Amino acid sequence: MIAASVVLLATGSLHARELRGVQVPEKVSIAGKECRLNGAGVLKWLVFSIYVAGAWLEEPTSDAQQALASDQVKRIEATYLVDAPGKPLMKGLGEELAKQPEAVRQAQGANHERFLSFFAEGIRTGGSMRITYIPGTGTEVALDGKVKGVIEGHDFMKSVFAIWLGPDPTTKQIKTALLGGDD
Repeated sequence: MIAASVVLLATGSLHARELRGVQVPEKVSIAGKECRLNGAGVLKWLVFSIYVAGAWLEEPTSDAQQALASDQVKRIEATYLVDAPGKPLMKGLGEELAKQPEAVRQAQGANHERFLSFFAEGIRTGGSMRITYIPGTGTEVALDGKVKGVIEGHDFMKSVFAIWLGPDPTTKQIKTALLGGDD
């Protein structure tokens, strides 16, 4: 089953890629840092395109471990190509978080529950999910540009970004795409 998604909304860039009609900027400014597009792709399930996602890092890398472990500004954003109602979206994200090692699930359980609660209203076609990590501040979750909350901690960020970049990602294709390969 498909897990959570990341929606990509263009945030004003002179240079952008276009995937399924969604503009994916090559650079974004986050907390005063310039982050470059690490990779972008389309999450597909069966014959359906679910969302266009992109990953931006201060220091781009094709190494998933490095992307997860680094304490740098980073973002994953997804623009939905279909409606994602709250309950199924929360269920899918929860299933992805449940793939993580028991120790991570134990340590991050309350944070994971809070994170999932941000998605209760779901995301409509054309809407976006933006997950941004800022060292010293935490992981900010915004839906359609509205901040739902910030959860502190580098370990929490790693657990959430692992949905797309971890050893058992949503799909191997989206992981490859976000790391700069072909989706």
